[in-house]
Amino acid sequence: MIKNCLSYRYILIGFLLEFLIVPVRAWGGGWGNAGILVFVLYIITFIILNKNGANKQRSYKMVVSFLIPLFILNIIPRMVNWEGTISSLPEVSGHVFGILAGYLFSISNTRAYYKFGLILTLFIATILICTKGLDFWLHKQNYGTFTGKVSPYKAENFSATFENGDIRQFFPFYKQKTILLDFWYTGCGICFRKFPELQKIYNKYKEDSNVVIFAANQYVKRDSINQCFNMIRNRGYSFPVLMIKDSMVLRKYKIESFPTTIIINPKGEIVFRGDILQAAQVLSSVN
Repeated sequence: MIKNCLSYRYILIGFLLEFLIVPVRAWGGGWGNAGILVFVLYIITFIILNKNGANKQRSYKMVVSFLIPLFILNIIPRMVNWEGTISSLPEVSGHVFGILAGYLFSISNTRAYYKFGLILTLFIATILICTKGLDFWLHKQNYGTFTGKVSPYKAENFSATFENGDIRQFFPFYKQKTILLDFWYTGCGICFRKFPELQKIYNKYKEDSNVVIFAANQYVKRDSINQCFNMIRNRGYSFPVLMIKDSMVLRKYKIESFPTTIIINPKGEIVFRGDILQAAQVLSSVN
């Protein structure tokens, strides 16, 4: 029965396909190449099926054979290490869509424009899943929500060290303000890559007296005095910085990864917890 459904020759071709598309995935920086990946798999599948003059039954057998390596190389490792590989799961859809598109296109007896519509639909669907859909997927994995919006809950007061050396409670000075806090620490490389976005937001709202923006540094023991302030200023950023020494603040604010951006409404409630890119959109609606 298995021999009737599979072709070892095409299983081998499937493995070769998976290895050959590695440069395509790496070229240009990953997820933005989802469309290229789908197109490459579609073209290869379509050419192989048509070159071999495959009928529907044989085409089905060949496509199943193509998908076996996809399962072995992508699904099984995820079963072993689900938490470590879940973030890249949407990429597998690109592989599947590309192969299925080539299969459906080759066996379809409909007119050319119907075929074109079919492949275009699969192409667009994969682009959306592997770009915008991936953003939502990763946001869910990192922050617990797809968009960052959360049911409002009270923001606890905390003590902070400011750049001028003052140490004081935060909220008494910023009552009835819309507040954005971007939590980071000095060893967080991703945090520094996101700071240009924080600077853009600060530039937009720095003249608005109703909006308060801070890069909220979480102090770690290896940090020297004023290190967090100096690291920001030495890189040419002008947004305000504060330092938090009490690690309990992270627990109270439900910060589980860095960077995490928090938005607090004028009522003192946290309404957003997530990525700085989504925060920019939410901030305009809260203010």
